[in-house]
Amino acid sequence: MLWAQCPSAAGRKRRIEGIYAPTNPDLSITSFKPIGHYALNIAFSDGHDRGIYTWALLFQLAGRPTLSDFILPAANSNSGNKPPSEKGQQA
Repeated sequence: MLWAQCPSAAGRKRRIEGIYAPTNPDLSITSFKPIGHYALNIAFSDGHDRGIYTWALLFQLAGRPTLSDFILPAANSNSGNKPPSEKGQQA
């Protein structure tokens, strides 16, 4: 997700062109370094290293839902069909 949301000019161009997934499925973070007290510069294994991710942007990205947020636990870990927040409550 970090690569796809890179705030650099190249990252913005990719989003405008509709490219949201890296071309290399083995993409990884190779390094990161602080930029003052407000951001991180993150470098990726595909050579892209121009994105400056502010702490505010990282906080926003961390709060985005992921697929696992929408998958209920296995049936044996929950009584009946009640959502996890209702487990143990009487109807």
